[in-house]
Amino acid sequence: MCILANFFSSDVTDDAVGFKEWALDERYDFTSSNATCLEKEPNSIRVFDGTEKVSAKTRANGITIPLDQFIQLLDDWDNKVWKNKPKEVIVKQENGQFFIETMN
Repeated sequence: MCILANFFSSDVTDDAVGFKEWALDERYDFTSSNATCLEKEPNSIRVFDGTEKVSAKTRANGITIPLDQFIQLLDDWDNKVWKNKPKEVIVKQENGQFFIETMN
């Protein structure tokens, strides 16, 4: 889950809309930022370490998120985290579902 924390805190910050547009745009299948790489797979997004050379190993150490959950995470980040500035943010996965919890 650390890779998602890096993705949100280092790459997304205030640009959840930009990443959402990328995810939904069929013209693009790969992007990279400060900390992570994103690669589209059928109906999902693969998030992996962008601080190392892209390889089968870095991809294998990543995490795959269903596209609808990826979009929801971006919406939650924008609405729960970026706009509200909570003291604590937790990105979780339970029973195959990804979500963000915040605490003030």
